[in-house]
Amino acid sequence: MRTYGFWFTVLFLFWLIITESLALDSLVLGGIFCVLIIRFNKDLLPNEKEFPVFNRRRLKILLKHIGQMIVEIIRANISVLKIVLSPGMEEKIHQGLVVFSPDLKYEWNEVLFANSINLTPGTLTLELEKDVYTVHTIDIRSAESLVSWKILDNLRQLEEGSDD
Repeated sequence: MRTYGFWFTVLFLFWLIITESLALDSLVLGGIFCVLIIRFNKDLLPNEKEFPVFNRRRLKILLKHIGQMIVEIIRANISVLKIVLSPGMEEKIHQGLVVFSPDLKYEWNEVLFANSINLTPGTLTLELEKDVYTVHTIDIRSAESLVSWKILDNLRQLEEGSDD
């Protein structure tokens, strides 16, 4: 039941952002729409086992994850830019596939990790099946760093709910 409150809050905040209005009729209409959306999509919403309740520690870890993702995206952009703009680009590209299993507990965490891989230039998650990722990388030599990526550590900490 807690997850319904969470999703109501998320949807209602989204409603406030897109309507840019705090008028009573807008707030009531937004609340009604949020309840209806949750009601009609309750089978699609993750339950508490799939989507644990967020607390301050998890929020701190999630914010750390977002910050590190921004840094990783910038680093990957620079790396890909060096490859693309350098003469003899064909010799510098050593593409390949990496198959690995990071052993994440929650499906939403697996999807978040797959999307984190996709957001970084030079890598693309081709398949995620039963906790096994197939990732295409523009430089196979950097594949080892993908398996021991700091982002993966953040997601594991997010599952535990502590940042120790």
